[in-house]
Amino acid sequence: MRRFRVAAAVLAGASMTTCALAAPAARPGAIEVKAAAADPAAGQIRALLPDAKKTIEHFFGQPFAEPIQVMVAADRAGFNAAFPKAWGMDKTECWMVGMGVADFLVVLSPADWPKEACDHDAANAQQVRDIVTHELVHMYHGQHNRTRDFPGMDDIGWFLERMAVLVA
Repeated sequence: MRRFRVAAAVLAGASMTTCALAAPAARPGAIEVKAAAADPAAGQIRALLPDAKKTIEHFFGQPFAEPIQVMVAADRAGFNAAFPKAWGMDKTECWMVGMGVADFLVVLSPADWPKEACDHDAANAQQVRDIVTHELVHMYHGQHNRTRDFPGMDDIGWFLERMAVLVA
C-alpha cells in the first residue's frame, strides 16, 4: 500500500510539473499575428482584425471557436510557402492576396500588392478591410465545420465565397 501512495504522489507531482511547464492554450477568438518587423502594412492588418472579428461574430451570433492565427507574408514567395504542400499549390495566382481556413489565415502584405498582385489596390483602405474580413469569414467557417479546410466542396464553392462577401 505504501508503494502505491509513493507512486501516486510521484505521478501527481510529475503531472503538476508538466502542467506548469506547458504553455497556456490561447483562448478562443484570441488574435495572434506573425509578420516581419519591417513590414509597413503589418500594423494595418493588426488594426483591422478586431473589428473584422466583431463583424463576423455579430453576423453569425457565435464567437470564434478557436484562436485566430494570422500570418502576413511579406512577399509572394512567402505567401506561396504558407500553403500546405498537400494542397499542391506551389504558385498562387496574382489575384490571390489572402486565404483562410480553420487553422490559419495568411495575407499577402498590402505593401507588396503593387509589385505582386493584380486587381487589388493597397491604397484603398476599404478594399483591404473587406479582404481581411472576407478571409477571416473563411477561417470562422472552417472552425465551425468538421472538414476545417473544405476538401471536396468545389460544387458549393460559390456559396462559401458569396457568404464571405456578404459578411465582409
